[in-house]
Amino acid sequence: MDAVNPISNIKKFLITSFIFFVSLVLAVVIVAKEYIQVNELDSQVTDIKGLNSSVDVSLDTHSIPEINAQNDQDLYFMMGFLHAQDRLWQMEVQKRLSHGRLSELFGKSAVNQDIWMRTLGLGKWAEKMLIKLRPELRLSLESYSRG
Repeated sequence: MDAVNPISNIKKFLITSFIFFVSLVLAVVIVAKEYIQVNELDSQVTDIKGLNSSVDVSLDTHSIPEINAQNDQDLYFMMGFLHAQDRLWQMEVQKRLSHGRLSELFGKSAVNQDIWMRTLGLGKWAEKMLIKLRPELRLSLESYSRG
């Protein structure tokens, strides 16, 4: 039977502890950076390409935004911008789900889901409904999408 080398165990412990510590510091830095970025939005926004005028965005204690804009297009644009900032991945997955294109992201495991969703035709139905919308509703949706 091999003898246990105490120095080897100490090295393993130190390496494992170092990796854990670095991972913990990295996680704290990422969370802090995200927190700072979210709270920096608590001001007047003018430098985002696509806005027609300045928009005021303030965040409450739970980081829920309140948007004050001079026109509806800027309001919907900023709402889309803020949603995409926090939920772009979710929005992309839902778009692909409704069009039966999840397997483009997840491979063979999503093919049956794609077949089912294409059979339902939700994506094509939504595109047909978009054409029938009143112009002001369509403009609002387009502004949100641009954001």
